[in-house]
Amino acid sequence: MVKMEIGKTNMKLPTPTKTPTCICGSEMMLTTGAFGPVWVCRAHGCPEVHGAHKHTGEPLGTPADKATRQMRILAHNAFDKKWDNGEMSRSSAYNWLSHALRIPADKCHIGSFDIAMCKRVIEICK
Repeated sequence: MVKMEIGKTNMKLPTPTKTPTCICGSEMMLTTGAFGPVWVCRAHGCPEVHGAHKHTGEPLGTPADKATRQMRILAHNAFDKKWDNGEMSRSSAYNWLSHALRIPADKCHIGSFDIAMCKRVIEICK
């Protein structure tokens, strides 16, 4: 476990098995954000960040700048409606999306998509 101090509170984070590398080439570090554990770039001034699994600390997706993170949120909001409302199961929704995007199912992860792919997801999910 990685022990992190957050304000006046001590929070233990899991030790992940892999440490992501930022797109600037720097190593990233696991810390806590407003919504749980996140990976942040160690390079001064680099804005890259991405989420981490709350139980394992494993990276969720790939590092992204603010514009890409915002687009991933919009893509998830559009996509999640496909399975959140019971229209289909979550796994069926991801299979449907991978076929619609014409990508392998194991590469169908919104947390790894760039802005253009996120825009495709939003359009497909309308």
